[in-house]
Amino acid sequence: MLECIGAGNPDYKGQDWGDVWAKSTQNEKLTKEVQEIISSRRNTSTGDMTRDDREYAMPLTTQLFAVIHRSFVAMWRDPPYVIGMFMLHIFTGLFNTFTFWHLGNSHIDMQSRLFSVFMTLTISPPLIQQLQPRYLNMRSLYESREGNSKIYSWVAFVWGAILSEIPYRLLAGTIYCEFSCH
Repeated sequence: MLECIGAGNPDYKGQDWGDVWAKSTQNEKLTKEVQEIISSRRNTSTGDMTRDDREYAMPLTTQLFAVIHRSFVAMWRDPPYVIGMFMLHIFTGLFNTFTFWHLGNSHIDMQSRLFSVFMTLTISPPLIQQLQPRYLNMRSLYESREGNSKIYSWVAFVWGAILSEIPYRLLAGTIYCEFSCH
């Protein structure tokens, strides 16, 4: 086809097909048809036109479902993060258990139990140190790519990030309680 029209051949002596198209009756018909479409669109009233002033293409429920599913898949594909989460709970649970092994019912033992509960609360800083890099990475990805292209809303992103953590955290907390609540 390119040989027929002489594309790229400096020695081509045939017709200029751009000029042939510009002088054709088909070009005139097509130009009139396009102009009619444009003028008919301009003449329609705004009440007859369908308005679509949504910020995102999908409704929020669809966004939530898609983003939560994607967050669960991303969590599943990050075994070092999940294993680290479980190891933190297992080791702190074992540490707490063996620190207060064989407590009795005396006054000092009750204070030791109370201190054991306090030590359970100290698991929060390592949890935050595990979560923070992951969330900062997810947020920077959202702000640079998904947020600017209006793929999904910030609300869907936040709920996806939170809800994908809950089952893993519940299981890890259960493991912690099994080790520390003897």
